[in-house]
Amino acid sequence: MSELQIPIEQWQSLSEAEQAQRLARPGRTQAESLREKVSVILSDVRDNGERAVLNYTRQFDNSEATSLRMSSEQVDAAIAGLDDKIKRAIDTAYQTIYRFHEAQRPQNLSIETAPGVQCELRYAPLDAVGLYVPGGSATLPSTALMLGVPAQIAGCQRVVMVSPPN
Repeated sequence: MSELQIPIEQWQSLSEAEQAQRLARPGRTQAESLREKVSVILSDVRDNGERAVLNYTRQFDNSEATSLRMSSEQVDAAIAGLDDKIKRAIDTAYQTIYRFHEAQRPQNLSIETAPGVQCELRYAPLDAVGLYVPGGSATLPSTALMLGVPAQIAGCQRVVMVSPPN
């Protein structure tokens, strides 16, 4: 049985040192090692860009991807391959999510707080947003909709969606 799965009734049978070990923050050395590994990866990506990302995609995702971007043809083929029932479900979800978020659209405010003093609150979209949509064994089109529709309603000019390879 692993250390994290020791039942409470066994606690008293542990020595003081064993109890202290169980209560110690796990992974401090692991966290430092992980931090170093991530730092190397980030540096590599900064220096080598897409080539480095593709190398890590092959290493970590066992993917033979040659590009980080799906072509229009790939997108069209993926859509064409969807069952009509799924397409209708996605369309219905889109309309529902759009209606909900459209109702929440913030309104600009202008008010004279004192004679000659005008205060304003203005809303403006971000120029660009990045959306992460989980993939793999649990593809979630709902996540794409829940993130993408508000960005669309807000008027974001550039929306970049990323997802791990299948």
